[in-house]
Amino acid sequence: MTIFKRQPLRAGNMTRTRASELSLRQSLYPLALVTMLFFLWG
Repeated sequence: MTIFKRQPLRAGNMTRTRASELSLRQSLYPLALVTMLFFLWG
């Protein structure tokens, strides 16, 4: 019996997800992508 359901690394593509509803684990992927693009561009 588990209390918390494990969330996938990425959010689903079928519905729109607000940034405030993402877990820390789910928000790391877009943050890393934006950070890499920022440093590659600048």
